[in-house]
Amino acid sequence: MSKPYFILEFSTLEKAQAGIATYHAMAKAWHTQLGYTVLSGEKAIDHLLRFKFPVVEGQEYGVVIGQINGVDNLNAVGTVLWDEPKQSPDDTYYFSSFSNDTRFPDWKENYTQFKGEPYTEKERPDEWVVIEL
Repeated sequence: MSKPYFILEFSTLEKAQAGIATYHAMAKAWHTQLGYTVLSGEKAIDHLLRFKFPVVEGQEYGVVIGQINGVDNLNAVGTVLWDEPKQSPDDTYYFSSFSNDTRFPDWKENYTQFKGEPYTEKERPDEWVVIEL
């Protein structure tokens, strides 16, 4: 039997986008606290374009720079996004929950502190297929 895959579900695309923006703000704070360099704005876009990463005009990007022996490795593309909202067959929107990653045991408390959009956390139904937005 496979491990359950949890999602956060929202009633509208706008609420899901606000929810993922909260996730990204939390991730930036968490990685910065661990000593990683986090690029944002034009610096993030310039870094992504250097690696021919597809950049969408108007989209905000943040890049967590990987490290080798505690030193920034600017020759790696880095981590860009946790996830993107997807439309469900039930006409709701969802993305992957931090509950799927054991590195983030306190994410729910942090999400509340960051004033994240209300969500429903549930196991993703096996029959749901990703519908591209």
